[in-house]
Amino acid sequence: MKANRGYLFVIAALFFSLTSCSTYPDGPTISLKSKEARIAGTWKVTQATDEDGQDATDSFSNWRYTFSEDGTAVLNITEGSVGYEMTGDWALSDDQLTFRVSVQGQIFGTVTFTQDAEYEILRLSDKEFWLKDVDDADITVSLSPF
Repeated sequence: MKANRGYLFVIAALFFSLTSCSTYPDGPTISLKSKEARIAGTWKVTQATDEDGQDATDSFSNWRYTFSEDGTAVLNITEGSVGYEMTGDWALSDDQLTFRVSVQGQIFGTVTFTQDAEYEILRLSDKEFWLKDVDDADITVSLSPF
């Protein structure tokens, strides 16, 4: 019986130590995949707010980001039957708490579109990627797999 109590104590201590250390404010608490592996894939914008804190989700409904583990980034935007592709890169900060994405490409044939932004990571799982703009906390973006 004493041996069982010892195992229970070890399991409880391990559980509480794992649930108390989360890299990001909204989790997850633990993941077996690297942060780069969780970011890699194609994502759609499921929720966004603008610099005034207003819902801006509809403005991004046709945006698709593809992030590769090697740090390349592609942003595809569809306007009606026309599609635009911007390419660039992404990176995590050294402490892996912020995410920077930089893409550029031509839209409407002559206009150069550039997105260069840095975000605090709020949540990073296989199914959710929540970001808050480093320079303006009212700007948030939530992504989910496409």
